[in-house]
Amino acid sequence: MIAFPRSSFRRLAVAAVALLVTSTGAGCKKDEPSGGAGSAGLQKPKGPRVSEPHFSIELGPNGTCNVGADCEAKIVLTSLAGYHVNKEYPYKFTAAPSKDVEYLGKDPAGTSVFTKSAGDYSAAGEENATMTVRFRAKQAGKVEVEGTYKFSVCSAQNCQIESAELAAKLDVK
Repeated sequence: MIAFPRSSFRRLAVAAVALLVTSTGAGCKKDEPSGGAGSAGLQKPKGPRVSEPHFSIELGPNGTCNVGADCEAKIVLTSLAGYHVNKEYPYKFTAAPSKDVEYLGKDPAGTSVFTKSAGDYSAAGEENATMTVRFRAKQAGKVEVEGTYKFSVCSAQNCQIESAELAAKLDVK
């Protein structure tokens, strides 16, 4: 057995812990979740808005909606604090089942899935993007559109992959 002076052993232990923390991915790297809206652990209540330091999202109506007519909701993503919309990410909104709404998505995964590849997503410059959610309301009054939005924003150093639970009550005439 090799004998180390106590001070050398402490330095070795600190270096080993630092190496372990670094190798297990304690820091955010490109294309890793940032710990924002979609992080495991703290579950935020669903709502029409989600705000974090590097982005904000809002789910709301896109015009008026009448019972039985094709209607639209929109999800507006705004990047903040030096971040920009990730042009390479495959944006996706998966709507939750609803007794009041029939979703009209065109993605091969189903009518409740809205994606960039199906033409539901558009970017307006570096800081804003919109996902359009098409639906048909089965009744007048307030109907809820809800689901999970997967998206990404980037800074010069890294890209954050995010997920947000959204829900909005929309007026139907």
